[in-house]
Amino acid sequence: MAGSQPGTVKTLDWDWCQDETMDFIQGITVPGGVVMSPIEVTASPLSVKQLQESYYTNRGKFSIRCGPASFDEDRLGSPIQYDLPPGGFPHPVSLVSSPIVLQTRSLRTGKCAYALGVEYNKKIWDDVRNKTCAPPYECPAEILTNSTSLVTCSVDDASPAVFFGKQFKSWDGLNQFSEFLQSIADSPVLVRAGEPQYTSAFIDSQTKQITIIMIAYSLQYGIASSISIVGKFSTVVSVDFNVKHLLSVEGKDLEDYRVVTISAFVLAAIILLEKFLTLRRSRK
Repeated sequence: MAGSQPGTVKTLDWDWCQDETMDFIQGITVPGGVVMSPIEVTASPLSVKQLQESYYTNRGKFSIRCGPASFDEDRLGSPIQYDLPPGGFPHPVSLVSSPIVLQTRSLRTGKCAYALGVEYNKKIWDDVRNKTCAPPYECPAEILTNSTSLVTCSVDDASPAVFFGKQFKSWDGLNQFSEFLQSIADSPVLVRAGEPQYTSAFIDSQTKQITIIMIAYSLQYGIASSISIVGKFSTVVSVDFNVKHLLSVEGKDLEDYRVVTISAFVLAAIILLEKFLTLRRSRK
């Protein structure tokens, strides 16, 4: 406490600060209304591993702390104001739907093309299991039981059945995994299949191709545009795009289109008939 502002050590008797044994948790109130607990006095400074072990031992008590200023029930039942631009949307083109990200992946495997790659993968996995995940540290069971959970090689002609909590869908002759572009770009964590997924891991070494699809519509000109951006990941990363425009025809434009179309069919029929008569005369 040397050099800090004076605080008050007291016993808190609120319900949220009691553990399962109903023992009071000692805490310290510092200026600004910040309460820190639990307070533990030791005879000597603790090492980093000892601090980590103490944290995991008392982590259950931290889980009953109140976090936000309001409860989840209140937040779920409260309306959220949606802010619109004062003059409406300023852009002449609007998206018909949220942009979609399609990903084609290769299958993870521990059988690399080179023996050195296999040994390298095995060395890293052994170090993590026996050193990094040693007490007081605790790693997920996936890391301890799966040798391809860290670094791995790829099988290009096969794809996993599930990725990011979703099964693949066949699209354009490929097995692809879909997600909203906004979800990947704006959210650090998503919940898929009941498990948290970090969006930073959506693209990794098993990613073969990323396709972003957007559908836009222009009210002024009645044009619907399909925009697709394709990125291919291999020894060289290449990016290409494709834009298609569909124009809606109605009113006078539709009548003019019908006249032009009918005239084109009539002209084609006349040319075909003339070719037929010319061919018949030449045979005689």
